[in-house]
Parts: sequence; C-alpha cells; structure tokens
Amino acid sequence: MATPIPVFVSQFIPVSGTTFIADDAGNHEYLVDDLFGNIWQYLVSNRTTVANGMSLLKAIESGLNTSGGKTWTVRISATSPFKLTFAHNSGSSTGVSMSSDLESALGWDSGTTVGVGATVTAARASSLLWTPDMPISMTGPQMFDPLVSYGVPTSAGAVQRAPDMTAAAVSNGVQWSAEYRFNGVQPYYKLRASGSPYVNQDLETFWTNNLSKGRRVLMWRDRTNITGSSAPSEGSASPYNYVEYFPQPSLRENLPGTPMAPPNLVYWDVSLPFYVTENGETPLTD
Repeated sequence: MATPIPVFVSQFIPVSGTTFIADDAGNHEYLVDDLFGNIWQYLVSNRTTVANGMSLLKAIESGLNTSGGKTWTVRISATSPFKLTFAHNSGSSTGVSMSSDLESALGWDSGTTVGVGATVTAARASSLLWTPDMPISMTGPQMFDPLVSYGVPTSAGAVQRAPDMTAAAVSNGVQWSAEYRFNGVQPYYKLRASGSPYVNQDLETFWTNNLSKGRRVLMWRDRTNITGSSAPSEGSASPYNYVEYFPQPSLRENLPGTPMAPPNLVYWDVSLPFYVTENGETPLTD
C-alpha cells in the first residue's frame, strides 16, 4: 500500500451582500444573506449542515440548484492539481456566474459555459488548496505517526520554587501541536507563485491568501479522500480522514519554504507548524 499524500484545505469567509453563486438561467444566490446566514466554509469538508466549517462545494451546489432549478454536481478532480469540476442535469447549456472573491478562490473563469452532459473543469487550481505532491517526511515538535495520531501534547503554565525549595505549579490545561515537514518538495512552481499553467498550485499563494491571515485548515491525511463527493466522509472512527489545525505564529508570519542545501531552485524544504483546534481529533458533524 502506497504512503498517502496529504492535502491542506483552508477556510473560505464569504462577504455579506457580495459573495454570490448563480446559474446563468437563474438568480444570484448570496452565500451569507440568502442561503446560510453568517457562517464560513472549508473548501471541502464532510459537513453538509448550515454551520461553520460547512463544505464550500456543498454550499455551491445548493446555491446553483436554488438559482436555476437544475441539479448541479460540483467536485474536485481526481488528480493533481485537483481543480474544481462543474456539471448539471439540464437538457440545455448554461453558465456559472460567481462573485470575484469566489472566482479567485475557486480558479473559475467568468463566462464559462457548461454544456449538456459535459463536465467542465475550472481554468486554475483553487487558492484554498495546497498539496506538496509527496508524503510527509517528518513530524514534530516530537516525532509522531501522522497516520494514527494528530500531534504532540504540551501544557501552558509555570512552575516556581521558593527559597526553602517548596514548589508550586500553575497549569492552563493540555494543548496539542503538530508540525509537518516535507523535504525536497519540487518543482519550483509548487513553492513560489508562477504563471500559467501553474497558477494557484504554489505554497506562496496558499500562504498569502490563508495561512498569513490566520485561517484554519483541514489536513486530509490522504488527498484522494477529497474527490468523488461535495462532502466526503470524515471516516468512521479514529484516526479520522482529516484533522483541523490553526497556524502557529511562526507560520502566520513567514512563508514556510526554504531551498535545500546546497541551495537550488528545484528542491525545497517546507515546515508547517500548527496548533490543533479546540475540536481536538473530533471531526465536524455531518
């Protein structure tokens, strides 16, 4: 069995009165005001209910179905760079319109027509997704097996000792952290922003749009699990198919890629330090 390759997908935060999706034969449906209230989504998650962390793919399907009365299918393609695909059940061609923030996030070109019985792939990869195209090389802050565990426990607090050598401790609970390291990621367009046909496939864009803003991510342990459904399964038991993380300060502050030694433009080392969120290992409810 091959070692799985992970994928990281980020939050998408729609803007009230701005972020919309539309079947060109129907009305604009605003993700905040018309459909879901004031929530945010992950590009792809198992959550289908209207709550924070809902799958954006599922939200887009719902918006398109409401807009034009057709049944739409929105998926992530089965191979890297995992672009979005759109299809519908109508007997006539139609297009998909969306706000500029959605177009940018999803890699969609305005004016694209989806034909009868056709599946249309977005022009570019999504800026809400990044995969190193390789398995995890190392974990930290102490080594753990990423296929069965989700991090390392630490405890915030302090210990003080008096002159008579009595001691007292203050604990602020146990928190979990995880660092994922990828050694020799290549080629260059996986790290630094590049032009066509590699737009949005790089860590720089993913970091700029998501991690540098302190946005949460889901790390799907096996990237093949995000394909085939607009809300793929979280798994039936621990270890679940994904873990929810928050970027540590160093990850928010700095692009996490450096050239290997000796320095070159082909192979790069990437280190992604995260905090485990308040959900721990527990996945989102469906």
